Amino acid sequence: MPKLFVPRRVPATAFLRRVVFRPSDARDGEDLFDALARRLTTQVGAEEGVSELIGPGQSLTSLASHLRNSTAEPAYPIGTALGQLALQARQGGRMLEYESPRLVLVVDQLEELFTVERISSDERRRFVDLLAGLVRSGLVWVVATMRIDFWHRAHETPELVRLSEGNGRLELLPPGPAQLSQMIRRPAEAAGVHFEGHPTTNVPLNEVIAEEVVHDPGALPLLSYLLDQLYRADVLEADGTTLTYASYERLGRLEGAIATQAETVLQRCAPEDRLALGRCCLPRGDGRCRRQYRTRDRTARSALDFPAGHAAVSVGRGVARSACPLTRQRCGERRKSDGACGSRGAHFPLGPGAGLRAE
Repeated sequence: MPKLFVPRRVPATAFLRRVVFRPSDARDGEDLFDALARRLTTQVGAEEGVSELIGPGQSLTSLASHLRNSTAEPAYPIGTALGQLALQARQGGRMLEYESPRLVLVVDQLEELFTVERISSDERRRFVDLLAGLVRSGLVWVVATMRIDFWHRAHETPELVRLSEGNGRLELLPPGPAQLSQMIRRPAEAAGVHFEGHPTTNVPLNEVIAEEVVHDPGALPLLSYLLDQLYRADVLEADGTTLTYASYERLGRLEGAIATQAETVLQRCAPEDRLALGRCCLPRGDGRCRRQYRTRDRTARSALDFPAGHAAVSVGRGVARSACPLTRQRCGERRKSDGACGSRGAHFPLGPGAGLRAE
């Protein structure tokens, strides 16, 4: 994304603003269009957000209504705002006269259109129609990410399939060993952080971690969490610049890092809260737990419902907030203020015979 904002990266085009949106950004009482209008007008930085969409006499509600009801020609207010921004950019020498202004809309985790229960099929269809209208306008570049294991559901919204035809879809293959090594090493180098070499073999820690991940392509979320915890332990807490084998072993390596943190959180909870949490966990053969779902209900609903304030809810959120980097770091920006975990379906093993699936 940053490369698009390099001047003259795309001929005759100037990307002036970007907005990142997730379908699950919708708060209580909001639909997708309310949530998108709020995200569009939230100014996160100089290049993220288009607060200019709300002019004198206009409101967030009216913008959401326009997006909801004008899916065929939705880009009019965006074009007006981009025109104002282009004038300012040209006057400031940041944009050439012949360049056309564009907005980049990133729809992250598009599969949430199919997995978030409160999104109906009609709302999903109208939202995809909105994206198609924005694309057709030429004013908005839409970049959507979607897990490939959910792509089979795209046929439920034919417009989404049409948008992906030709050059509209790029499949990212699982990273290979060399790519994994770069994913681990380069961000650390950029932050001035190094990986310790093993005292006996002299193999750097990053290579050991990469070797663990390469055998399990689904372990990337665990990798993210492990690196986060290593950084906290060896840099933020120890005030060092080297990620160490000692911390790596203490955290439980790749597979055990989340379990170690979850156990720590649970030990700080009151006994009655730990007991209540047990009601959330159903034993499974592999040592994890799962939520019960009524298989004959088209809309899968949890069979375990707890009222607000129940001990199982508070302790579950405590574990989720502590064990989920996305929730802990970006809750205020991207998620609900009640601390609901942003990593859907993440499993947090809690020991030999139990576990917690935090949502």
